[in-house]
Amino acid sequence: MTLQHELKKAGSPLRLIFVTAQDTEETRAEAIRAGGVALFVQPVDDQALLDAIQWTLTLSSGRSEGAPSGG
Repeated sequence: MTLQHELKKAGSPLRLIFVTAQDTEETRAEAIRAGGVALFVQPVDDQALLDAIQWTLTLSSGRSEGAPSGG
């Protein structure tokens, strides 16, 4: 989460996807506050992660498209 805070502070367009084993409200809230685009709880569905990566790359490049499907 620190990396996402620093990227945001530096004005970087890069956005992060968080993967955690800790599915708590605190973890979810911190990921949102940090500006992450997705939070996955392990084990992660492969296709959902690939969709989120593609969507994140789209966001980071400045193009705006809908959220990834899947879960």
